Amino acid sequence: MVGFILRKLMRHNLKKPDNGRAADNYAYNAGFRFDGFIYNQSGESDAGKVRMGGGTGETNGCGWIAAYNLLYYLGHKADVPRMINEFETGGGTLPRLGCAVSPLAVADCLAKRGLKASLKWLPGAADPRVRNAKAAVLIFLNGYRPLNAHYVFAHFSSGAYHLYNPGVNCLGVLDTGSIDGWLKQRKYFLFGVITL
Repeated sequence: MVGFILRKLMRHNLKKPDNGRAADNYAYNAGFRFDGFIYNQSGESDAGKVRMGGGTGETNGCGWIAAYNLLYYLGHKADVPRMINEFETGGGTLPRLGCAVSPLAVADCLAKRGLKASLKWLPGAADPRVRNAKAAVLIFLNGYRPLNAHYVFAHFSSGAYHLYNPGVNCLGVLDTGSIDGWLKQRKYFLFGVITL
């Protein structure tokens, strides 16, 4: 029931495509190429300068960055300007809910690239889901600003969880023994997880 309500809420809040802005953003973004993981979406980085919707990667790039990092980790080529254009022209952005890309759109993006993605709303614990997956994208809410969502690519290897672009004051990869412990310490709420 909760999943049904959340899907309805997400679909209702999807932004209608603005193909004019999407075309302008695609032309601007065509100048950026990424090779390797993206660890930083701050304004000084190329990822922070990429445009999506009315903003830049610095403020609303975590969703496409998490999808890109997951694809890169699995050895898939990811054309960032094209991926962002798919989100924009396909109506996959969610400006009214405080996150730029719908979790449904991220799962669809992965599926379009031949990956079997499973989206679980309000999954409870992250640790077992990530540990048992090839790779995952976590969607969590900041406890201090509940409509401020953040997406993180995560995987488990060598006895630790590895989170890429985990957020404020942590550029790079965060290695932790427990994602759930890390989320709790920061008062973050796990909203959804996409696993492969």
